[in-house]
Amino acid sequence: MRTLIHIILLVVCVGAKAQQDSTENLEINFELFFNSQKIGEIKNSYSIENDIIEISNLKYYISGISLINDSIIVWKESNSFHLLDIKNPNSFKLYFSIPKELQYDALHFQLGIDSLTNVSGVMGGDLDPTNGMYWSWQSGYINFKIEGTHSASSERNLSYKLHLGGYMAPYASIQHINIPTNTRKRINIAVQIAKLFSKIAITKDYRVMSPGEGAQRLSAIVASCFYEN
Repeated sequence: MRTLIHIILLVVCVGAKAQQDSTENLEINFELFFNSQKIGEIKNSYSIENDIIEISNLKYYISGISLINDSIIVWKESNSFHLLDIKNPNSFKLYFSIPKELQYDALHFQLGIDSLTNVSGVMGGDLDPTNGMYWSWQSGYINFKIEGTHSASSERNLSYKLHLGGYMAPYASIQHINIPTNTRKRINIAVQIAKLFSKIAITKDYRVMSPGEGAQRLSAIVASCFYEN
């Protein structure tokens, strides 16, 4: 019996070693910027032209992560759902084990949650509704959320709240993002939040909190803020 156990342990160890030898680690690091300033703490204030902007809450979903080579998917993460939250800096660093010497020339991911997952009922982990990224009345996920104050906001207290989501046509707001890259081991993705505020009319878009044309339009602007750094 003891010999059998030793044999089983040996097989397991050999298998684990073979798997380790055939894979390598990949880190995808998302970094928030406001122009040249890195956003690293909540309630930071920033300026754009003559306006003062404060960010008190910012989080979003990254899903469907895959690696592309010559327009063909060569690796894809299973159950790929990640909630990145400014209040949890570690959430912006994602780690993967991929085949060793895998050839790829682009990173693909989605900003938001796909329609099938939206209609699959309440889930746990990063998809848990207690994370504050789920509309219970709408039965759907918020893909991107940013809140704070803006000196040009039409709100009485100068606040803004952008809760962008919605999975039903014609206003599905999920965004597909492709990032060309030749980087290995670590891919740094910058998210330029200043670009978002430079492209919206905050006097009009100071409060978007439900699916619709506004959420879809602003989601496309947010997607354009992602690039390899």
